[in-house]
Amino acid sequence: MSGVRMVASRACCPCLAVLLSVTTIGLTVTAFVSSNWTEGTEKVRGSVEDYTRKINGSKIQISHWKLYISFHCGYWTLCRESRIRGQAERCDSFIQRLPRTEVPKFIGAIAAECGSICLLLIGLFCQMGGCCTSQPSMHRVAALMSVASGLVSFLGRIFFIIVLNRNVESDGDIWRPVDWWYGWSFKIAWLAFLCDMMSSIASLQAFSTKTAEIRQAKRRAQLKKVEEIIDLQLVASRSTVETRC
Repeated sequence: MSGVRMVASRACCPCLAVLLSVTTIGLTVTAFVSSNWTEGTEKVRGSVEDYTRKINGSKIQISHWKLYISFHCGYWTLCRESRIRGQAERCDSFIQRLPRTEVPKFIGAIAAECGSICLLLIGLFCQMGGCCTSQPSMHRVAALMSVASGLVSFLGRIFFIIVLNRNVESDGDIWRPVDWWYGWSFKIAWLAFLCDMMSSIASLQAFSTKTAEIRQAKRRAQLKKVEEIIDLQLVASRSTVETRC
């Protein structure tokens, strides 16, 4: 029964680790390129020309009319609902909306996400190499890459949250959210983090399984050698007894 369990774990853990790594990469890239990390409503001011009214045949201009439009933003773009119905939303670069003091931190968050994806790809290649070879060290490297990518992505997303909160809570004229919440990009990014940690656990399990198999194979080889030596000694002793007789 132990042999059957070992064979099953040997076949299951590497495949599960590869599947989780592919899922992690897909979710991370999808979240990184999308612009729904944050969603909410924003208070803006309408222009004088947009709100000209005719009352009793005379034109009356209404200025500084407050509007509430929806928005969503991510690492790359800040998209806002159009003030005119029927028109598409307007998207701008999010980094250009940030103060200069926050730009280095935001660039660090982007670099952390890119580094996390690179580490995930290296870990995936190591997992695939471990499935093709009998060396357990490939799975150990894959587990280390998965843990490292998870830590790097965690730091990058913390930087993103800090920069976002500072700009949302500020009273500047560039961006004035009234209500906001984290969108689906933020959620699948942390789901990718969970899959990444599970992938590292599966890689460690595959490493320990292959290491145990190698140790058992060495013990069996040693036992066979001992048995062969004992058989040779028995044959030699019998031959000596027969010659004496």
